[in-house]
Order: sequence, then C-alpha cells, then structure tokens
Amino acid sequence: GLLNVTGSMAWSSGDLNGGGGLTRVAVGATLVMSGPTARTINAQTLEIAGIGVWFESATINTGGAGTLRVAATGSLEIQADPTFSFSQGGTPSLFQNLGAVLRTVSTGIVTINAPITNAGSFTIQTGIVDLRGNGTLGGGFTVPAPGVLRFSVGTYAMQPGFAVIGT
Repeated sequence: GLLNVTGSMAWSSGDLNGGGGLTRVAVGATLVMSGPTARTINAQTLEIAGIGVWFESATINTGGAGTLRVAATGSLEIQADPTFSFSQGGTPSLFQNLGAVLRTVSTGIVTINAPITNAGSFTIQTGIVDLRGNGTLGGGFTVPAPGVLRFSVGTYAMQPGFAVIGT
C-alpha cells in the first residue's frame, strides 16, 4: 500500500516492513530521522520527494529489496554518521538518489553498505561517505575539502554524466 506523508514525519524508532509498500514524503513535506535506535526497511520503499534530514548515527537495516529513495524533487541532508546496511537477507536493498543528497556537520563516517544508484547530486561537505556495496553511478559527486568519498568494497558502473568534482 501507499502511505503519503503531506506534513511532517518523525522517524525515531520502528520498522517499515513487508508487502512491497511505499511510504512517500511528498513534495513540501518533511522527514526527520533522529534517535539512536536502529530501524529497518524490509520489502518497503521510503521515498523522499520533499525534504529529509538524518540527525542521528543510527543504522537503517534493510532486506527484501528495502529501498531508501531520494526522488528527483527531494533532498536528504545527512548530519550524523549513520549506516544504511543490507543485513536482513533476501533481494538486495538499494540506496537510490535521483535528487540531492548533502553530507554536512559531522566529520565521521557515513557507511552505505548496500547497492547504490546515484543519478542526482551528492555533495560531501564534511566527513567521509564510505560506499561498501555495488552500484550504478551516473550523477555527480561534489567533494570539497575536507569531505571524502571512499569506495571500499564493490564494483561500480560509471554511467554517462558521472563526475567527481573536488579539491
């Protein structure tokens, strides 16, 4: 089923599980991910078409094709050192960026331990973004100092339009 969020959504604990459903944070709506408790996306898609902010370093465990998608109209600002991890089994999960992802504030490590598709913009202003799954990269990564983009594990297909710009 579809859960369409048109106002504000705070996700501080709990899981999105089962059935191939979609939770969509609509254009003009806001998602705040905070709290130290690990969460799960399993056989669900969490789509940010509005604005998302990830404040805490909690892990999102995924499985069964669980997907975190930043839509073309959406943005996700990552201010902490979280992990997005394919750890629940089943069909591999996906971190999919079609919009804008911005890494700010913390100087630690954001770990994406799942396949990634980037067709949007991904800016790393501070800290490290560590890619540890396979992926398809067609959008741009902007990495001004002191930001770091690290490819630790996996095979990445670079598509037309892929670029890394940094200092």
